[in-house]
Amino acid sequence: NDCDDTKLKTNRTEFVTEYLRLLDIYVNSYSYVAANETPRLIHVCGGSMNGLVPCPAIQDAVVQFNARGGRFTSYYTSINVSAGHWQEINSNESFQGCYHHYNARGHQILTQDILHDVSRIMHWEDMLTVV
Repeated sequence: NDCDDTKLKTNRTEFVTEYLRLLDIYVNSYSYVAANETPRLIHVCGGSMNGLVPCPAIQDAVVQFNARGGRFTSYYTSINVSAGHWQEINSNESFQGCYHHYNARGHQILTQDILHDVSRIMHWEDMLTVV
Protein backbone atom coordinates (compact mmCIF):
# COMPACT_ATOMS: atom_id res chain seq x y z
CA ASN A 1 0.00 0.00 0.00
CA ASP A 2 1.05 3.60 -0.41
CA CYS A 3 1.37 5.81 2.60
CA ASP A 4 2.25 9.41 3.28
CA ASP A 5 5.87 9.28 4.46
CA THR A 6 5.76 12.78 5.92
CA LYS A 7 2.74 12.02 8.09
CA LEU A 8 4.23 8.71 9.20
CA LYS A 9 7.52 10.30 10.18
CA THR A 10 5.75 12.92 12.27
CA ASN A 11 3.03 10.77 13.82
CA ARG A 12 3.82 7.07 13.97
CA THR A 13 1.32 6.58 16.78
CA GLU A 14 -1.52 7.83 14.60
CA PHE A 15 -0.43 5.51 11.77
CA VAL A 16 -0.44 2.50 14.12
CA THR A 17 -3.85 3.49 15.52
CA GLU A 18 -5.34 3.75 12.05
CA TYR A 19 -3.68 0.51 10.95
CA LEU A 20 -5.22 -1.25 13.95
CA ARG A 21 -8.58 0.19 12.95
CA LEU A 22 -8.06 -1.35 9.49
CA LEU A 23 -7.31 -4.73 11.10
CA ASP A 24 -10.53 -4.47 13.10
CA ILE A 25 -12.41 -4.07 9.81
CA TYR A 26 -10.88 -7.34 8.59
CA VAL A 27 -11.75 -9.10 11.83
CA ASN A 28 -15.36 -7.92 11.56
CA SER A 29 -15.53 -8.86 7.87
CA TYR A 30 -14.46 -12.42 8.63
CA SER A 31 -16.43 -12.91 11.82
CA TYR A 32 -18.29 -15.81 10.17
CA VAL A 33 -15.16 -18.02 10.30
CA ALA A 34 -15.79 -21.08 12.46
CA ALA A 35 -15.06 -20.56 16.15
CA ASN A 36 -12.53 -23.40 16.23
CA GLU A 37 -10.38 -21.81 13.51
CA THR A 38 -7.64 -19.22 14.02
CA PRO A 39 -7.60 -16.89 11.02
CA ARG A 40 -4.18 -15.54 10.08
CA LEU A 41 -3.54 -12.04 8.82
CA ILE A 42 -0.27 -11.70 6.93
CA HIS A 43 1.26 -8.25 6.54
CA VAL A 44 3.79 -7.98 3.72
CA CYS A 45 6.05 -4.95 3.62
CA GLY A 46 7.35 -4.81 0.08
CA GLY A 47 8.40 -1.20 -0.09
CA SER A 48 7.42 -0.01 -3.55
CA MET A 49 7.97 3.70 -4.14
CA ASN A 50 8.18 5.05 -0.59
CA GLY A 51 10.77 2.57 0.49
CA LEU A 52 10.42 0.71 3.70
CA VAL A 53 9.42 3.69 5.86
CA PRO A 54 6.10 2.22 7.09
CA CYS A 55 7.53 -1.23 7.92
CA PRO A 56 8.51 -0.58 11.57
CA ALA A 57 5.11 0.98 12.29
CA ILE A 58 3.36 -2.00 10.69
CA GLN A 59 5.43 -4.30 12.90
CA ASP A 60 4.32 -2.26 15.92
CA ALA A 61 0.68 -2.61 14.87
CA VAL A 62 1.06 -6.38 14.46
CA VAL A 63 2.53 -6.70 17.97
CA GLN A 64 -0.24 -4.54 19.47
CA PHE A 65 -2.94 -6.43 17.57
CA ASN A 66 -1.68 -9.79 18.81
CA ALA A 67 -1.33 -8.48 22.38
CA ARG A 68 -5.07 -7.73 22.43
CA GLY A 69 -5.82 -11.44 22.09
CA GLY A 70 -8.69 -12.79 20.08
CA ARG A 71 -9.09 -15.48 17.47
CA PHE A 72 -7.13 -13.75 14.73
CA THR A 73 -3.33 -13.77 14.68
CA SER A 74 -1.23 -11.31 12.70
CA TYR A 75 2.14 -12.06 11.14
CA TYR A 76 4.70 -9.76 9.53
CA THR A 77 7.08 -10.49 6.67
CA SER A 78 8.96 -8.33 4.21
CA ILE A 79 11.11 -8.16 1.15
CA ASN A 80 14.68 -9.34 1.68
CA VAL A 81 16.49 -6.02 1.99
CA SER A 82 19.83 -7.59 2.86
CA ALA A 83 19.81 -9.52 -0.42
CA GLY A 84 19.45 -6.23 -2.27
CA HIS A 85 16.02 -7.07 -3.67
CA TRP A 86 14.35 -3.80 -2.71
CA GLN A 87 17.10 -1.83 -4.43
CA GLU A 88 17.03 -4.16 -7.44
CA ILE A 89 13.28 -3.73 -8.01
CA ASN A 90 13.12 -0.02 -7.28
CA SER A 91 16.11 0.97 -9.39
CA ASN A 92 15.16 -0.99 -12.48
CA GLU A 93 12.09 0.03 -14.49
CA SER A 94 11.75 -3.47 -15.94
CA PHE A 95 10.41 -4.51 -12.51
CA GLN A 96 7.94 -1.61 -12.28
CA GLY A 97 4.51 -0.84 -13.61
CA CYS A 98 2.41 2.30 -13.26
CA TYR A 99 3.48 4.91 -10.72
CA HIS A 100 6.59 2.84 -9.86
CA HIS A 101 4.54 0.06 -8.31
CA TYR A 102 5.90 -3.43 -8.87
CA ASN A 103 4.84 -5.23 -12.03
CA ALA A 104 4.60 -9.03 -12.36
CA ARG A 105 8.40 -9.38 -12.47
CA GLY A 106 8.85 -7.22 -9.38
CA HIS A 107 6.15 -9.13 -7.52
CA GLN A 108 7.84 -12.39 -8.49
CA ILE A 109 10.97 -11.31 -6.60
CA LEU A 110 8.90 -10.18 -3.61
CA THR A 111 6.98 -13.47 -3.68
CA GLN A 112 10.17 -15.51 -3.58
CA ASP A 113 11.33 -13.46 -0.58
CA ILE A 114 8.19 -14.09 1.46
CA LEU A 115 7.29 -17.60 0.27
CA HIS A 116 9.04 -19.41 3.13
CA ASP A 117 7.42 -17.21 5.79
CA VAL A 118 3.96 -17.53 4.27
CA SER A 119 4.25 -21.32 3.95
CA ARG A 120 5.36 -21.54 7.61
CA ILE A 121 2.53 -19.26 8.78
CA MET A 122 -0.05 -21.22 6.80
CA HIS A 123 1.45 -24.61 7.72
CA TRP A 124 2.15 -25.38 4.06
CA GLU A 125 5.75 -26.51 4.56
CA ASP A 126 5.08 -29.95 3.11
CA MET A 127 3.40 -28.45 0.07
CA LEU A 128 6.21 -25.99 -0.71
CA THR A 129 8.20 -26.85 -3.81
CA VAL A 130 10.84 -24.79 -5.51
CA VAL A 131 9.80 -23.88 -9.02
